[in-house]
Amino acid sequence: MPELVRTVLFDFITDERFRKSLTSDYEELAVSQANSAWKAVHILAGSIVEAVLVEYLVSTGYKGSKKDPLSMSLSEVIDACKSVGVLSARAADLSSVIRSYRNLIHPGRVVRLNEQVDGNTATIARALVEVVVSEVIEARKEGYGFTAEQIVSKISKDPSTIGVLSHFLKRVNETEKLRLLAEVIPTRYFQLLQEQPPWELDDYSICFAQVYATMPQENQRIVAKKFVKMLHEESENNIHQYSHAFFFSSQIEMLEPSEAELVKAHFLNRLKKEPSNESLIGTLSGFGNLLEEQELSEVTDYGMRLIAYGGTNMKERGRDLVNQLWIATSSPKEAAIKSRISDWIALLKQRELPDALVIAQDLLDNIEIPF
Repeated sequence: MPELVRTVLFDFITDERFRKSLTSDYEELAVSQANSAWKAVHILAGSIVEAVLVEYLVSTGYKGSKKDPLSMSLSEVIDACKSVGVLSARAADLSSVIRSYRNLIHPGRVVRLNEQVDGNTATIARALVEVVVSEVIEARKEGYGFTAEQIVSKISKDPSTIGVLSHFLKRVNETEKLRLLAEVIPTRYFQLLQEQPPWELDDYSICFAQVYATMPQENQRIVAKKFVKMLHEESENNIHQYSHAFFFSSQIEMLEPSEAELVKAHFLNRLKKEPSNESLIGTLSGFGNLLEEQELSEVTDYGMRLIAYGGTNMKERGRDLVNQLWIATSSPKEAAIKSRISDWIALLKQRELPDALVIAQDLLDNIEIPF
């Protein structure tokens, strides 16, 4: 079997079902070419080119004709795409050739018109698909911007994308940003978790947080409510994996009071079961004013236990937790945190834990003299 050339990516198509259908057809085209099924290659190439061009006209709201793009002939579709600049003159001329491929479906026409297909014309047909797709992709970037799928594909293929993500986001519209966070990134993340550990997928978490920060509040609210929905419907494992990668405390500000209480209860319950979960530590640090005094004491104790008994890294995480908890807490409740730190200082002295004692005393000193 001859080596298959690279697969054309249809990640510029926003409709998932249509994108999967095109991908499936292209994979079938590649297999047909590899197995010398020349007729199938030609028919599939024509079908893909027509579908891609019609989708472009529909998705961009083409108004240059009285006809709906869905009812246009292939010749009209090609002319329309050429007129709006999505197809170059060269690609448009080549695309016109595929109209004859439809004749291959009818044996009588093949005989009557003496249509000939072989490996050479099949190679040209497949190359034409790639030419048309590449030109449509460029046109979509200019008019619509990047799709959510294109951003995820870019991150997957090029880890350095994260360093310049802010530049890419300038060319992503709000609809695609919402799709990126509510659907595309989490879906891709959970797929990759089947093969890779979560610490190798941090780029998706970073992308999620950066995109979230650029979204209007109404879309941030939609994203935040996704986690609430998961608490009602998903398994414990899925909830924990999602929260590790994509939930941070500022999302709670977007929730209704009853929803915020549910989220808070979820994390406080995990506090008792997961004594050294770093993502949990980061989330809890921002809860501050959401917590009652008893809850503040419990979370402070959590951080102080890390300071007392954790390794070097966990001691620092415990310090950060207590410090951030203090910053996020309003003055009437601050006494609960201060009281627990003082109690822990006494315990650390009693148990002769000097390293932890230094950290705890420094925390208390900064709290008592904040400037």
